Amino acid sequence: MAVRLNAMLERSGLQTTLVSPLDDLSSAVDRAHPDVIIITARLLESSHLDVVREQQWAGVSVVGLADVVDPAIHDRLRASGYTEVYAKPADVEDVFAGILRVLDRRRLTQLTGLYGESEPIREVLVKIEQIAPVSSTVLIEGESGTGKELVARGIHQLSPRRNKPFIAVNIGALPETLLESELFGHEKGAFTGATERRIGRFELAHTGTLFLDEIGEAPLSTQVKLLRFLEQRELMR
Repeated sequence: MAVRLNAMLERSGLQTTLVSPLDDLSSAVDRAHPDVIIITARLLESSHLDVVREQQWAGVSVVGLADVVDPAIHDRLRASGYTEVYAKPADVEDVFAGILRVLDRRRLTQLTGLYGESEPIREVLVKIEQIAPVSSTVLIEGESGTGKELVARGIHQLSPRRNKPFIAVNIGALPETLLESELFGHEKGAFTGATERRIGRFELAHTGTLFLDEIGEAPLSTQVKLLRFLEQRELMR
């Protein structure tokens, strides 16, 4: 399988290196600095079972092909640092597709700054990829400090709008008296003190992405105007 899988990866445009025996793997990793390592050795042998944990290759995803994978062994391999584990005889097409998914997740991680191999993080990365091509309003929920802006930036970077502006606004950090002018802008003379025309954040983000953080902190009157804008995609300065 290793030879066939190697050929499939090369045909897809990836650079590969075959290493045997497993003892030579560490030096090969130091030379090549790979994104993904695929281990097809007998992973259940005591000398191989914890090889990834012992080496602790930083920033490298590891895919393993094991002779037998029961839940306990699978959990042990994942805890040791394996990203994916397949049981032999695995279909080479399935393994190939799995490796491409791992590479896609790495690309998403690099774009978003969201690191992790847990199932919740994987689900977030998949949703980012699904949402990004769509021109739509997205609600991102989460406690303060959980990375909502990272998710928004990830969606922006994967979208057709990636070369357009990304404007982030922390609603809670803006004084109520200035909030609507900051968001919608105003014309010169629109109110006392409006000595010049001001372009709001919505217009600055036109054709790009506007990220509104802590939107629940806005006064209800402003939230109504925000909702109207999101529904109609039009604003009046």
